[in-house]
Amino acid sequence: GTESSKVFQGRRINLATMALSNRFGIASAPEGEGSMEYPYALFNRAVDEVAVIYQLTRAYTEEVRLLRVDAKTEDPIVDIKLSGEQFHCADPHLAWAADLEEYLAVWVERYTRLVDEDEITYRRIWAQVLDAETGQPAGDAVVLVEERYALRLPRCRYNGQLRQWEIMWRETAAEGA
Repeated sequence: GTESSKVFQGRRINLATMALSNRFGIASAPEGEGSMEYPYALFNRAVDEVAVIYQLTRAYTEEVRLLRVDAKTEDPIVDIKLSGEQFHCADPHLAWAADLEEYLAVWVERYTRLVDEDEITYRRIWAQVLDAETGQPAGDAVVLVEERYALRLPRCRYNGQLRQWEIMWRETAAEGA
């Protein structure tokens, strides 16, 4: 898809010549389905596809999704909701482990809890291992941390030498800090 109507646009750069490809579009939300935001893409050479994690924002909810795209045709393969029954999820990020043939997706969930008759905002950072061939969850998502603090911007990577996932995030003691 080279249509300029696609929300997620991209270009390729030839690293040897620094030549730029034409712009191409790979995805748009169906009419009335919300706004696709904060994409992060990884190329999976083993299956010749691009995995794009993103946030789908609707009127009262945000969810985290994984879009798999054929690298040759730029056509969508499948679009999977990762954030389950959670309502307010944001800040998605994705990492790839070639030797494990897995992705790791991370995101933040925001929710309120009644404490002494006050609604208090809490946040959880979730991690979900995904099968690289299908993009489907491999097991259950795991809560890495749950705090009353403002948890934001989780980022993950795979450490091949130690064969483990590494996750970091921003944490502040108060909203807006």
